[in-house]
Amino acid sequence: PAIAYLNEPQAGARLPAVFEASGWAIKDVAGVERVALTLGGRVVAETEYGLREDWPGRFYGGRSQDPSLPQVGFRAQVDASGMPAGRYWLGLEVTGKDGSVERFAGWPVVLSGD
Repeated sequence: PAIAYLNEPQAGARLPAVFEASGWAIKDVAGVERVALTLGGRVVAETEYGLREDWPGRFYGGRSQDPSLPQVGFRAQVDASGMPAGRYWLGLEVTGKDGSVERFAGWPVVLSGD
């Protein structure tokens, strides 16, 4: 299975309609093909995947077999201006190079509509 984490924004964050998100994703053996961000269960942004992120490699102490380590970070600009203000779950959709697709619910955020 894949393992993924959102570094930013944090749970409960109050966000403008356009915001930045970042994090990392790994998948042993196969590696990660793409990471998309979801808001309210719907894909709202494709990320730039393959950025240097050292934390997962340090944390897993060489036990992870993701072939892309340490280039497992991602970032994206999310434009949610078409969504009404309110509370949503910000999550991830990780596609492995083996074709698998895994969804992570993430955590709640609040779109302020600004």
